[in-house]
Amino acid sequence: MNESALQQLMGTIPDPAKPDKALLWCIIVLEFKKLNPAVDAQVKLHRAFNISYFGHMYTPLRQSGEAYIFHIVRASIRMMWRQEQLGINNLQALLYEVTHDCLEEAERSRRNRRLLESKITRQLDAKTTYGTLTLTKHKERGETNEEYFRRILKTEIWEVLWAKFEDRLDNIVTIHSMEKAKAITKIAETEYWFPQLKDRLKHLIEIEIKAGRLERSYRSLPNHLYQHLVTELRRQKQHLKLL
Repeated sequence: MNESALQQLMGTIPDPAKPDKALLWCIIVLEFKKLNPAVDAQVKLHRAFNISYFGHMYTPLRQSGEAYIFHIVRASIRMMWRQEQLGINNLQALLYEVTHDCLEEAERSRRNRRLLESKITRQLDAKTTYGTLTLTKHKERGETNEEYFRRILKTEIWEVLWAKFEDRLDNIVTIHSMEKAKAITKIAETEYWFPQLKDRLKHLIEIEIKAGRLERSYRSLPNHLYQHLVTELRRQKQHLKLL
């Protein structure tokens, strides 16, 4: 996984604070076509991207000064590159990746979250809505980070865990834009919860393989994700002088 290549790709977007929607989609679909040339799959991904962009449209900029949708695009591209590298092809996981933050961000910018949920169901399907809700932290209920991760660990949907790994990986790669205290907390949280998420993902994938719903090539996915995350954690800890 070449992080410098990803930075170079994202660097083709002229204004990271106000990214052009059409250009962002062009970057995503060009990568997706290498993985899945089916037109119906591209149409479904485009719908997911439009919904996510709508949910992020009025979200405040990240501390790095970029629009939050950049996070979604980077995480989605990493997932596509990983699929290509491992010789697997999974649209559902990618749909979760593209939509994973849109409900929370819509709510943060005071947009109608229920309307967005309904749009996901109508334009995609109920399964994607359910997975997106699983990935969404329920701040309106006062859900803590610990409660959130414990809930995620109970999921039966293995693609949700994959999406969470890619989400957190991008958070760690870009952690330099956070205040140091917050960055240290994020690293500690990652080191505590993600070994457990890896084990849960491994268990769920094994069930799917034994049931004949997944190919054996998926067995390498949990360790591949975890090692990538560990490598980035080590790099960021060195940068923050925590090692």
